[in-house]
Amino acid sequence: MQAVWDELPEGATCVGYEVCVKHVASAPAGSRCTAFAELTEVRDGRKLRFDVRVEHDGRTIGLGTHERRVIGAAKFDDFNAATAAGERAGSSAAAPEPAE
Repeated sequence: MQAVWDELPEGATCVGYEVCVKHVASAPAGSRCTAFAELTEVRDGRKLRFDVRVEHDGRTIGLGTHERRVIGAAKFDDFNAATAAGERAGSSAAAPEPAE
C-alpha cells in the first residue's frame, strides 16, 4: 500500500492479511469508486492496521478496517515463485517468515 511503502525497512514488503468493510450505501454497477486508508496502529513493528473508507461521487459507501503484515521481500518472492511453479501442492514451499 502506498501509505506505508516509504516507511518499510529495506528488504521488506507488506502483504494483506484481513479486510473487513461494511457497505453503508450503494453505488451503480460498474461505477468507479475510490478507497482511502489511514494507518491507525502498528503492533510488534510488523502488524499494520488501517481504517478504510470507500467513496462514490464524494459519498461514503463503505467503512471498515484492513490489516497487513510486514515480511521479508526475498522470502515472499521465493514463496510466490514456488507457488507459481506448482511446488506448493505437496507443501514443499513454506509460507514466508515475518521480517526481523
